[in-house]
Amino acid sequence: MRICVIGLDGLSLELIFCDERLVNLRRLLDAGLFGKLASPPHATPALAWISFATSRDPRSFGTNAPATGTDLSSVGDPPQPPAIWDLFTQQGKNSIIVGVLPSASRQSSLAADESFDAILRTSREQWEAAHRRMSQEPWDCFQFVDSALQRAQCEPTALADYCLWLDAQIGLVLERVDEHTIFLLVSIRGAEHSADETEGMFALAAPNCPLNGEYEGATLLDLAPTLLDLAGYDIPSAMQGRSLVAGMEKKSSDADGDDNERLLRDRLAGLGYI
Repeated sequence: MRICVIGLDGLSLELIFCDERLVNLRRLLDAGLFGKLASPPHATPALAWISFATSRDPRSFGTNAPATGTDLSSVGDPPQPPAIWDLFTQQGKNSIIVGVLPSASRQSSLAADESFDAILRTSREQWEAAHRRMSQEPWDCFQFVDSALQRAQCEPTALADYCLWLDAQIGLVLERVDEHTIFLLVSIRGAEHSADETEGMFALAAPNCPLNGEYEGATLLDLAPTLLDLAGYDIPSAMQGRSLVAGMEKKSSDADGDDNERLLRDRLAGLGYI
């Protein structure tokens, strides 16, 4: 199965629940598994995204924290497991990573002194690249992280409209989700006005996921093992998180003919597209 990960750093469940116009995000919660997400303590955003990809606490990275695009299995002390996209590549499959995935040694492309208009322009350019590559290139693992939402909250009068635009982008991504795709929306940090800014959220939609509704107690380190478990991959022993569906019987995703079509239609209906 394919994996699609969209990171919207700064998104919170409270933000989604408070705006009825965010129809795609709200339908995603209705159709899948979702919940608040605890991040490792004292993790910078850069290290937190690496922790997500490798299911390792940042304190285990040692002094040589990995940079984007490196083989994470050879970095740190002790050695780190490969990131999700590395596991797919090792199996001869195609991985696409779009946007700037911050490393521990460099900052995001969104500088602290950028204006709100500049933030929006950068975000839109990155989303355009994400949509283009997602539709034009073959992929088995796709990941795009947009950190503009966290910065956009400094402009509360424009934040609601920006969230509505982001909701439309999520809708375009979901249109490309089929019965062979596991879709994960994740934020490593909540909104600045939420009860806990350091507490993120996740929403998971997978045709074979045995769980649905709100999940309590998930951590950032649990997401990679969960994705691999649902996709049918072995979970590296060095990963420190646990699959949220470990030991559970997965729903059948191998139906063919009319059953396969019904599975897809039921999922799309749950998301509000048909």
